[in-house]
Amino acid sequence: MSIVRFGPFEVDRDSGELRRRGLPIRLREQPIRVLLALLDSGGRVVTRDELRHRLWPDGVFVEFDRAINKAVCELRRALDQSGERSLVETVSKRGYRLAAEPNASRPRSGVVRAATGLPTNAAAAYVTGRYLCSRRRVSDLFAGIACFQQTIALGGDEASAHAGIASAHAVLGIWGVHPPDHAFGDARRSAIRALDANPGLAESQNALAEVLKGYEWSWGESELHYRRALSIDAACASAHHGYAQLLVALGRHAEAIHHIELARRADPVSAAITSYVPYVYLAARRYGRALHEAKRAVALEPYSPLAHWTLGRAYLFSGRYQAAVATLERGSELAGHASMWVSELCYARGAAGDRTSADRLVRGLYERSRHEYISPFDLAIACLGVGDRSGALDQLEQALAQRVMRLTGLGDPEFDRLGTRRRSLLRRLGLPGA
Repeated sequence: MSIVRFGPFEVDRDSGELRRRGLPIRLREQPIRVLLALLDSGGRVVTRDELRHRLWPDGVFVEFDRAINKAVCELRRALDQSGERSLVETVSKRGYRLAAEPNASRPRSGVVRAATGLPTNAAAAYVTGRYLCSRRRVSDLFAGIACFQQTIALGGDEASAHAGIASAHAVLGIWGVHPPDHAFGDARRSAIRALDANPGLAESQNALAEVLKGYEWSWGESELHYRRALSIDAACASAHHGYAQLLVALGRHAEAIHHIELARRADPVSAAITSYVPYVYLAARRYGRALHEAKRAVALEPYSPLAHWTLGRAYLFSGRYQAAVATLERGSELAGHASMWVSELCYARGAAGDRTSADRLVRGLYERSRHEYISPFDLAIACLGVGDRSGALDQLEQALAQRVMRLTGLGDPEFDRLGTRRRSLLRRLGLPGA
């Protein structure tokens, strides 16, 4: 891992961690990107336009000046703890410069030791990581990441392992387990390492496409990398799966159905893929087919929280509210009551007419948000469940500011009642109106 030191600080390019004399300093992804841009400049002034492209390479519709000011301000607060002159200099009408000369170095190599409970063979570690991540449970995703890290430590296929780490972090961001800048920052770093190790690997191209889609909102670039992945390996299940997600967001439902079916053909026992098949049919408003596919997903993986989530939604939009509530309750239990499942259960309870229980779930999510990260997208769905349209719109604005990946799901049936406000949000995302 490459460490860059400057003054009393050091930043790890791979993990995105900033430390001062060995003590970690917590920073969001965007201030870290500003810091890396300044470090890479060789002492020259970095213009605001360069920072804009570094932070938002696809020109996403945000208030760039305000966002850059915020990122630079956060970076200054992190670096200027010593009371000395600011390490981030503003050069009037030009940009910013770092007032410290960086020195790149690498940490001392040590003996690789197998962590307790992890496979001691690189190939076994990688296969185990793939299996765990495919089960799509939060605890399994973390365990899968550990297996991929073990693969690298034991001298295994670095490109494949880094691609696996990237995909796992992306899922943690999608599900709201970690804030988007944290999860997708980790995902992007691993995706770049996968591409550096082997750009001719379909999984490497797919990993970067996931980040471009999920956080950068660079729809065209994301599609390009999915197509590259499929040109390398036409049977790459994860690329067909990810591409189907992008096509749903772009409103190209027939193409999305085509690619998710190709993904299922390539990997017919993947819980992640079989659980996403009904999602695509729900997005296309083919509720009967969605319900059929969701039942198949649960039959294949009866302990999959994601399969129960899609089955619950299929029941919900087929008008079978009590079945939806029961299924989503089970999914929430299997998912450890993660907010994505709780918010959908709240929505279902509201649709079933149980306003008291729905209100209780909303209050619980807001209380949890005081001491843990709860995605504003999930809060928006919960608000819609209790008829709080204004609260839902406020939360969606926060989701836009945080770059929450699941905003690509604004075309889903849950948001039909937002009407023109939904179309406005979709335009700001650069997505076609529902």
